[in-house]
Amino acid sequence: MDLQLSGRVAVITGASKGIGLAVTRTLLDEGVRVVAASRTSTPELEALSGDLLHVPTDLMDPEAPAQIVEKGRDGVRWAGHPGEQRRRPTARRDSAALRVPGRH
Repeated sequence: MDLQLSGRVAVITGASKGIGLAVTRTLLDEGVRVVAASRTSTPELEALSGDLLHVPTDLMDPEAPAQIVEKGRDGVRWAGHPGEQRRRPTARRDSAALRVPGRH
């Protein structure tokens, strides 16, 4: 299947198992760079190959969405292995900072 998403970035929450893992796997197969957010990693998530960045996070934390977006934007040090980057955001982001460029 060609979803014409190659080179795009997707954020998947609950990416370590179940439907989130299945979506992560499918998007990686399509050439998407995936920011996989979940509280913990799993062997299944770690076994995936492609442009994958695991962001350990708990979405009950109000700072979590900004952290996920920041890591996805950093993209420079993508390791292709979950859990290798663990850096906290340097500043709180407001909702304007979370908008996708070119979309309103």
